[in-house]
Amino acid sequence: MDPLKRLIKARKKNLIVLSAGSLQSGICGLCLLHASDSWEIAESVYIPYPAPLQKLLAQWFTVPPTMPSISEYLWLDYKCSRLMVETALALLARLPKFLRQPHALVLNKCMLYKESFPEGNGEAAWNWEIGDEQALLRACKAPVFSGFLRADILSGGGGALPTAAGDVEIARRIGGTVAFVNIGLFAHLTIVDGAAGRLIADTDCGPGTCCINSAAEVAGLEPGFDRDGSLAASGTVLAERLAVLGEHPWFASEAPRSFSLAVAQELSSHPALDNCAPADRVATITALTGRAIFDCFKRLYKSEAPPKAIVISGGGAHNATLLNYLKTYFDPLPVQTTDAYGIGVDQRTALALGLSVAIALKKGISEVPGMVVLP
Repeated sequence: MDPLKRLIKARKKNLIVLSAGSLQSGICGLCLLHASDSWEIAESVYIPYPAPLQKLLAQWFTVPPTMPSISEYLWLDYKCSRLMVETALALLARLPKFLRQPHALVLNKCMLYKESFPEGNGEAAWNWEIGDEQALLRACKAPVFSGFLRADILSGGGGALPTAAGDVEIARRIGGTVAFVNIGLFAHLTIVDGAAGRLIADTDCGPGTCCINSAAEVAGLEPGFDRDGSLAASGTVLAERLAVLGEHPWFASEAPRSFSLAVAQELSSHPALDNCAPADRVATITALTGRAIFDCFKRLYKSEAPPKAIVISGGGAHNATLLNYLKTYFDPLPVQTTDAYGIGVDQRTALALGLSVAIALKKGISEVPGMVVLP
């Protein structure tokens, strides 16, 4: 049967979702089975970026970025594409035979860079991603949906993934109103009323792991990040310096808003952190990350009824000290990771994207934002 007709006719769609993270991350792959009134994750894998790929990726996450040569860029694109194929094949190998031919793949590429620049009387934005749909198409022989960030930019947005519909589905399963906090390099807050199927807020709220990583690097921590929060736990939060950092103008800006590596660098190199003991520096920056998340929530959540939970995902969810700070800030509201609801901390973005695409497919192929590459 024609792959597109097979996809359209399937009552229970089998989607392979691949989501590439940014620096010090990897590729999350999951098999999402979606019917009209149910969904489940049949299997998942996570493959971290190997060290040589991480090293070259790091050049794009400096301010300003250190532009690699064309040959280095091509190598990076090739290696990332191969890693995406490896992730997909590893995932398929774990599935029972009847699930090894997916109806479609959903690809969130690795974004290297995004910038706004003057255009006419306003501003234009553009982004640069790596990862090749054709490589996945050849390996899996199924339609590939991708290009979501570029589609959002072309529609007048800032380059965001279309995850709102999926987040609503996840919130419905959890029950009630849920505040999702994804802590990658930046921290992002999404508040969803699951019962009403309504998005309440969706915005960056400040640094995620980026400033913590910078502080850990200054402290000489190998491999340049305080993944479990042990260094922060050994230090002392310097309250006066924390207050000075919290006065940065970005934190007073109106939501929705986008955090940036430039602001992260201003915070990481702020004079308030001069002459800090390494552990105290990491502890203070970790507290700033938690405080920024809480302050953003406090400004945007207006209902008198408390949300069911503050649900944490992303690489920052592995930082036990950051989680403890969040629990202190949000007390008495419960702070949990997505693991409490059967969703891995590295899976939420991929799951929300996959669910959003599956929901759009019920209305037709043309309703899926982005592009589709067909066999």
